[in-house]
Amino acid sequence: MQSISETDIGSMKYSTVSELKLKNINTNFCKIARIGYTGEDGFEIFISKEQIVKFW
Repeated sequence: MQSISETDIGSMKYSTVSELKLKNINTNFCKIARIGYTGEDGFEIFISKEQIVKFW
């Protein structure tokens, strides 16, 4: 994920949310959350349905 992101997601603290800026993909709304519901470290990405194809 870091290779396509301009946002330094590795430095995010657990249970925080940040704007996600992607390289070569212009998005109007893209957020990333560092969270894990099972106790594991994980991320969730929030992006508009109109822009998901560009991201995927």
